[in-house]
Amino acid sequence: EESSVMGSLYYSDKYKSEVLPALTSIQRKLQAAIEDEQDREGAKDKS
Repeated sequence: EESSVMGSLYYSDKYKSEVLPALTSIQRKLQAAIEDEQDREGAKDKS
């Protein structure tokens, strides 16, 4: 019983320290790509 609690604590620490930053990084890259695309569309409309 106690070992499963320790396991989930370890998992959540690993999640917070590794998985979460990776997801955040991916989200930022996607957001930047979307904004770039919107900027290009905007530039096309102006010309």
